Amino acid sequence: MLFMVALSNGDGTIDRAEAEAIGRNLGFDATPEKVRAFIDRQSLADWKLSSEEMPLTLQVFAEADQDILQNQYESFEDGTAPELYDDEETPHVPLSIILYEVYREIGSSVIYSDEQVDECENEDYNSFLAAMKQYICDELGLTVEQFEDKINTLEEDET
Repeated sequence: MLFMVALSNGDGTIDRAEAEAIGRNLGFDATPEKVRAFIDRQSLADWKLSSEEMPLTLQVFAEADQDILQNQYESFEDGTAPELYDDEETPHVPLSIILYEVYREIGSSVIYSDEQVDECENEDYNSFLAAMKQYICDELGLTVEQFEDKINTLEEDET
């Protein structure tokens, strides 16, 4: 909710299309007035997305991903890794990258909810996604190309 509010309020206004996108994403009836009341109650009028502050959920998922990667490495080292992939790279997509995609999709639905894309909102959205990507790459020791390969794996998955 905070992410969507910060994106939609980036220009200081919440229009009907943005409120409806927030409501669709969260499964309730949202109007500009209800979103504005939430902003006022929570004192969020000046709150902005910060590339220095990653969502707590992302931090927890990245830590879990680090544990998973360490366990995989140790099982390959000690020979206990299952032979499930016939020496092909395991198509594992880290939890933090899946969460990144959730943020990307939710943000896109709010930012591009109508034809009037505010430049400030769009810039906040793209900067925040870039910071998330960099955080994940740093935490998991991935290159940007490896990150993009994992995103492609998600996009190709039809399950």
